Amino acid sequence: MLHRVIATYDVCISAEIHVLEPITPLDAVGVSASTLQWLDAWSKKAPTVLMGSIQVNPLGMGHDTGITRPHILVTIKPPNPWTSVAASAKATLTSACKPMFNAHKTQAGVQGSSLPVTAEPTPFVGILIGTVCGGPVNTPASLPVPLIPTQYSVFTGMTWGDIVAGFVNIVVDMAVTFLLGLAGKGLSRGNAVAEQVIGIAIPLVAALGKGLGINLDTSIDNPGRIVQQWIDGDGVTSDAKPGIRVFGFGAEGGGSAPGSGPRVVGPWSG
Repeated sequence: MLHRVIATYDVCISAEIHVLEPITPLDAVGVSASTLQWLDAWSKKAPTVLMGSIQVNPLGMGHDTGITRPHILVTIKPPNPWTSVAASAKATLTSACKPMFNAHKTQAGVQGSSLPVTAEPTPFVGILIGTVCGGPVNTPASLPVPLIPTQYSVFTGMTWGDIVAGFVNIVVDMAVTFLLGLAGKGLSRGNAVAEQVIGIAIPLVAALGKGLGINLDTSIDNPGRIVQQWIDGDGVTSDAKPGIRVFGFGAEGGGSAPGSGPRVVGPWSG
């Protein structure tokens, strides 16, 4: 089965449902939109190549567009327009967008690393489209809205390990988002304003770090790779390393280069 490679200028429009407490005790519904290359500095992409009808950059595993993806949200009730404006602003300010599925046997050189290219697993379009741009902002999953391709003819093969790994990445990403929300509630000690500040601060700290060339992420990265290698057992590795970081500090697994075994990492470790 062949699956379409995801490119930088593919347009992602995602219908979303947000739980916005304590901004409001009720949900908001709305839509977000951007290309997969929103902030260039955040992109893990291969050099420009001809993909289909235009020159674009195939995305490597770990690509993240970063914050400021535009959102328009409407709170269900009470009918307060300023509540909807605040919800839209927060969702835009703390947003992200990262593909979860990749083809580990098709790799591209990205910033000196060999990374699997991200691909759209067509038999599971409903799930992928619901999460390729969702999972990003305080929501367990977005509603399925088509990913609009800028190129049509570039395909790659994906193994069963790749498919299962994508679902693992989704579940772990949802869990991390949920736990960060709980941490915000705990640190705020019930203060509604403090909880919102904490929720916004975590992605902004990561954004500031990227602007300074250091890694201040709080995340679990590429956990699906462990499952993929266990399922496929083909010995094909890459530099898309599984790892865990809290404000840049943590640990990561090995890559494909000699001597790139498991290690303790910090903000300046890359």
